[in-house]
Order: sequence, then structure tokens, then C-alpha cells
Amino acid sequence: MVVQTVLLELKKNCMVLTDNLVGISEHINEMMRLLKVGSNDTRIVGIYGMGGIGKTTIAKCIYKKLVCCFECCSFLENIQKATPHKGLVSLQKRLAHGTLKSCPDIIDVNSGIDIIKQRFLNKKVLIVLDDLNEKSQFDYLVRNCEFYGRGSRIIVTTRDKHCLNVIQVDATYEPPFMNSVQSLQLFSMHAFRKKFPPKDFDDISKKVASFAAGLPLTLEVIGSFLSDKTKVVWEYTLKKLKKLPANKVQERLKISYDKLNYEQKQIFLDIACHFIGMDKTGAFYMWDDCGYYPEEGIIVLCLMSLVKIGDDNVLRMHDQLRDLGREIVREEDRQNPGGRSRLWDRKEALDVLKECRGTKKVEVLSLKLLYNDMSLTCREFRKLFNLRYLQVDSGNFVGDFKHHFSQLRWLCWKKCPHDFEAIHFHMKNLVVLDLSYSSITENWEGWSQIEMSNKLKVLNLTNCNLRRTPDFSANASLEILILDHCGKLVEIDPSIGNLKNLRVLNISWSKIRNLPDEIWMLEKLEVIDASGCSCLEGNIPIGIGRFSSLRHSSLIHTKIQSLPTSICELSCLQTLDLDFCIKLEVVPDLPSSLEILKVKHFGSRNLRVTPSVANLVNLQELGFSGLRGYVELSRDIEKFTKLQVLMLDHSNIRTLPKGIDALSRLKILTVRSCDDLQCILGLPSSLVELSLEYCVSMERLPDLSNLKKL
Repeated sequence: MVVQTVLLELKKNCMVLTDNLVGISEHINEMMRLLKVGSNDTRIVGIYGMGGIGKTTIAKCIYKKLVCCFECCSFLENIQKATPHKGLVSLQKRLAHGTLKSCPDIIDVNSGIDIIKQRFLNKKVLIVLDDLNEKSQFDYLVRNCEFYGRGSRIIVTTRDKHCLNVIQVDATYEPPFMNSVQSLQLFSMHAFRKKFPPKDFDDISKKVASFAAGLPLTLEVIGSFLSDKTKVVWEYTLKKLKKLPANKVQERLKISYDKLNYEQKQIFLDIACHFIGMDKTGAFYMWDDCGYYPEEGIIVLCLMSLVKIGDDNVLRMHDQLRDLGREIVREEDRQNPGGRSRLWDRKEALDVLKECRGTKKVEVLSLKLLYNDMSLTCREFRKLFNLRYLQVDSGNFVGDFKHHFSQLRWLCWKKCPHDFEAIHFHMKNLVVLDLSYSSITENWEGWSQIEMSNKLKVLNLTNCNLRRTPDFSANASLEILILDHCGKLVEIDPSIGNLKNLRVLNISWSKIRNLPDEIWMLEKLEVIDASGCSCLEGNIPIGIGRFSSLRHSSLIHTKIQSLPTSICELSCLQTLDLDFCIKLEVVPDLPSSLEILKVKHFGSRNLRVTPSVANLVNLQELGFSGLRGYVELSRDIEKFTKLQVLMLDHSNIRTLPKGIDALSRLKILTVRSCDDLQCILGLPSSLVELSLEYCVSMERLPDLSNLKKL
């Protein structure tokens, strides 16, 4: 909880810095001119320049500014290494999902471009391709403007201007380096959290900022590093900057890295080499078990602008910092990759294993995209004594591993085969195990080996062929259990009751019919996700009241009939999602702690009375859609001061309650297809989105003149 609180404060600070981003308005104005947004022709505009100049930041600002003006929008980041054989299919799926909110079955890049062409035809789209470096990437993602509707816009960022010439973009923009005044302002915002430095630091701030060569990334990193440091540290840093060649950007960034302690350096290098774009949860468990103090380390790295964590808990890092981290690892042994601490390149990793050139220095190893029938023998791992993270896609382990993997904390073995051919596969220090997308069943022989891992904290069995879960009796330390999209899973073993430390249970989109009574004994459970469990039916038992730690519960598309009155006792519950529970008859009083409540009920005649929201003063999002009963909002609606999203689609509401205009945080209001809606008395000036489609009884709009943010 400590790290979450501090990261939340960091995000607030970052938002302040973004709002005051030096010179960004000039870039936006120039890009808007080049994009010619008001015209109906389709345009491709490129942004080029060296790493760290701010290309991605500019593209993101433009994207956020224009996203509401297009039918389909998608921002594809870091595509520079994607090739027709690796990565482009995934990007095509991301493009389709991001724009059309669906994930089509794309088998290869050729079928992918055909699907994109068919689905995007005549649609007005906004697409950003960030960090492009090959024409083939452009061709397999957007091909040409003929696919899209009039007024579409495509933005491409790249370090290579020649790439834009080959694509034949309509216009290009090279962000200029910051001048001395802008550099000082941006530096000061990160060093002092204000536009200008204090008088006693004014002179030295100007000198330090001048050595950042006008690059926003360098100014941000060095400014963040010097924040709250003594004058002595400032003087030392200035001397070091003076010795560095003007064109050595990474050397300037390395000043911050050098000041990290050992544990923080390990976390930084792990992220740079392996974990960019990954959820932080598994990494935190591994780092914690290795004694790297991740809560403190991540806070330090974020404060120094070396790492960022998004709202989705995904680890992010600028590509210049990524390259710095990987170069530091390469310097460990230039000649033999097996003498380095981390191996992320598939070819290098395979060569090291096949030629048995690995050493005890290797700690993190990634073997992606192996062949299904490829065997990994104990001989190839015999010198890798200190391996703590191993990623293997497909393939199988063969032989006696008795003296191997004693230090392994995280095994990611996706698509592992049903046949288990290893013996003595004892991973006593394992804390994270990911077996997702595997053909394993409840009879898989590997379960007996996993029972030896009594420190296991995370078990991911997404999309496996299980009909029944394995026996969990030996895994009492387990905190996260993921059974998402196990399409054959119908039963949870009663041994789940032994998992007294379980915090997260995800059984979404499985065929589970009943939850065993033992589940209601898990008093530390914080998240239960049963979304899409279409076979789950009956009444949720009164035992749910024991979930004193429960924060999030999703029962979307289940056939449950009622919730017990004991749900009101869940004082920590923040999210309750009951969308499309077509057999739901009763929703009792709910705890005042709720922040998000969704009850979407199209086609159901069972739930006729809207759940009471009178006491839910902490609500941030409320969705009552498709309810046939009378929708009644609290007469004292102005007391819902935290409400940001209100959705009342397909309801019989006649008028929005008086006082809704006092909701100063409300950003999104939708009342679509409300046939009886006759009037809206007033609206809050905070609204960003207002939707009143198909409200056939409403003859005129309310006064919108105060909606400056709409």
C-alpha cells in the first residue's frame, strides 16, 4: 500500500508537469497546421529527430487532443523492432482492438492487413505509429490512405527521416532543440517543482541545464536526480557533465544510474532488458524475494525519471534509457554473452545454451518463440547456478534437473506441452509460475514438482485445458491465482480453502458452475473476477460477508439470482460490476465504500427495482443501463461530489435530478435511448462528454454555453 500511495502522488506530480510542459503548445500548433484537421483529405504527417527530443510526447498530446474527433483511434508505441516474422501480427491485433474494440483472428501479417483493410474501409481514423524504422512496418499496419474514410489522419514518429521519405508522407516536422530559457524552465520543474529555480540555485541551474543539450529527456532525468540534493552534489554533477562530450546523451543519463544503490541498479537493468510493457506485479514478487526492496527501489527510480508506471501498473521506460541499460549489460562481457547477467536476445540466448557457454553470472534469461518440439536439457543449464528469471515459450525440459534452478524465482513457461519429461524439477525458491496457453490438464505430471515450491505467490494458468484445478494443499503461500479463459474448467478443488493468503482469484470466462464453500473462508481475498462465467448460477451465499478485505468484484455475464444482505458489511469494497446478470432479481443495500457500480441489464425482466444509491457518497462511476424498473437517483445528488461518470442509457428516467449541475467532477454523462426523458435542468461545467442520442421525447437541448471542456 505504501508504494501505491507514493506512486499516486508521483502521478499527480507528473500530471502537473505535463500540464506545464515547456514549449509543447508551439509543437502542437505546428503539428495542427501540418495535419490540416479541418480538411476532408486523408493526410500522413511524420515527426522525426534524435531520441529524447520529445517526438512521442508531442504525438501523445496531439492524439489526446484529437481522439474525440475520429470514429476509430489507436496509438501503437515502440514498434521499431517489429518484423513480419516477429511482433507485427501482435501490432495488427492491437490496432484492430484499439480502434474497433475487437480482437480478430489474425494468423499472419498478410491476413492481418486484409482484415484491417476490410474493417477500416471508409472509416475516419486517427492512427499513431510511434518509433517506426522500416517501411514494411508501415505497409503491414496502414498500407496506404485508400483504406480509410475522408478526413483520416496518420502520424508517424521516427529517428530516421529517410524512412518518412520512403513512405511519402504529406508533411514532416522536426522538433527543435529547446532554447536556454525553455531548458531552464523544464529543468527547474523537475528539480524544484516550479518554473524557475530559487535565487541561490539560479546560476548553477543555468549551467547544469546548458549541458543537457536542449533534450527534454536529459533535462528531466538530471533535474529529477538533483531534486532535494545538496549544493555539494550539484557542484560534483556539474564537474562531471563538463567532462562529457556534447553528443554523448547516454553518458549524461548514466550520471543518475551511477548514483543508484546495488538493488536499485538491478531493478533498473531488469526492466531495461526484460520487463518494459509488463505488469509490475510478478516483478515485484521476484525482486522482493531476492532482497531488492522493490517498493523503495521503484519509488526512487520514478522520482529520478528513470522508470514510469502507468495507471495500468505496466512498467515503462524511455527507449534511450532502455538502450543505456542494455549497453551497461553488454559491457559486462563484450565477447561472450554467456558472461553477462541478462540475456534478452533470442539468438544470443539459444547460442549460449546450445554451445554451453553460460556462466554463473547469468541471472535473467529469455527464450521466446521456441519450437514446440524443442528440448532443453539439464546439460545446457548446468553452469547457470544463479538463474532467477527464465522465460521459455513452448519447448520442453528433458533430463535430471536435481542441481539446477535452486535460485529460480520466476518461471514463465507458456505453451508447455502435456508430456512432462523432466525429473527432480524442484524449484524450491519459485515465487511466480506462468503456465498460460498450455495444453496441460489436471493430470499433468508436473503438478507434483510444483508442490515442492512452497514459496509460490503467483500461479497463472490462463487458457489451459484444465477441467478441474489441481490440489493446492502444498501452496499455502499463494496470493494470486489466475484461471482466466480456461474454457473447459468446471470445478475448483476444495483445497482452495487452504490458501489463507490468497488476494486475487480470477476465474473469468471459465465454465465454473458453483463456487465451493471453502472459498468463503478466504478472508484476505481482495479481488474476485468471475466475468463471463455463464454457467455460474444460484445465490451468492451469506458467507461473502467474511471477505473483509474484498475491494473488487466482477460478476459480468453470470446467472446469479441474488446477492445476500451481508454484502453491505464489505467495508473495503470499491468496485461491483453486475453488467448482464440476466437472472439477477435482488440487489440489497450496498456498502458506502463503493466507488464503481455497474448494473447493465438489457433484455432482462427480473430486476425491476434499481439498487439504492442513497448512501453511496464515494461513487466515482455509476452505470444503470437497460433497467426496466424505475430509475431513481438520490434527491440529494449534489452530495455525490466524487462522481465522474454517470450512465443511464435505456432507462425510463424523465428528468435528471436538480442539483446535478453541482457535480464539479462529473466528466461523462450518457442518457442514450431514454424515451421518457423530457428535460435537463442544468449541467456541470466539468463535462467532457455528453451523449443524448435517441431521447425522442426531448425537444430541445439545455444551455451548453458553460461547458467549456466539452
